[in-house]
Amino acid sequence: MSAIQKRLDKMEIAFDQEEFVVIDMGTGYIKAGFSGEDLPRCVIPTCIAEQIQEVDPALLNQPGGGEIKPKTNYTFGNGAIASRKTHDYYQPIERGIVKDLDRMEKLLEHIFTNELGVKCDKINLLMTDSPVNSKSNKKALCDLMFEKFKVKSFSLMNTAVLSLFSTGSTTGLVTECGQG
Repeated sequence: MSAIQKRLDKMEIAFDQEEFVVIDMGTGYIKAGFSGEDLPRCVIPTCIAEQIQEVDPALLNQPGGGEIKPKTNYTFGNGAIASRKTHDYYQPIERGIVKDLDRMEKLLEHIFTNELGVKCDKINLLMTDSPVNSKSNKKALCDLMFEKFKVKSFSLMNTAVLSLFSTGSTTGLVTECGQG
């Protein structure tokens, strides 16, 4: 058991307000968890691997068989890194900006369902955002959260501002270094 997991197991959590899911989307790693907890529940590499399964040619010639589409298998995080030789490998975030929204959607779905075990329509979501992100990218991310995931509420916050607030300050100088 990791040191992080040991700390999580010992934590006593009491929420007197509504619970928020917090997701810090970085170029190298995505960190996700719940407000009020000391540590994220999951920290995974921001990557996805895809493998399209071949369709059996015998199935294509079945009478009345309709169109058969190939199925795509997805692997996320460390699993994606391990399967780079056999799958197509993608990193949907570059320099803190979501560049591939479709694959980012798959990665977020994995985090909500498999890593955090939450139903999206029941959550309030706080997500970090790069200071250099464009307004159109922010809008696309908001559309994804409300239209696809149907979250109750959504806040997209600048990472530097959140870092400053985490110290209890409202003014100061923040220097950030990330993979991108």
